[in-house]
Amino acid sequence: MTSPVYERFKRIIVDQLGVDDEDVTKDAYFAEDLNVDYGEILDLVMTLEEEFGIEISPADVTRYFIRQDATVGRALEYLEECLE
Repeated sequence: MTSPVYERFKRIIVDQLGVDDEDVTKDAYFAEDLNVDYGEILDLVMTLEEEFGIEISPADVTRYFIRQDATVGRALEYLEECLE
């Protein structure tokens, strides 16, 4: 079962980045699997901040969204922690 946060997060990724729904899995890497570039990540982060009412620090953007090992699942865990 997926969380409501995951469903919202996934919808934003699909809508904003134009990727296929089935490609957005918790194991998907932003750079490698979804082919997301730096500018797209920054736009995505701004949308997430607005959608979830949070502020994501530059260090956390790098850690959870930009690094080569950044996955949808790690970013989701981060978002869920921010919302606790």
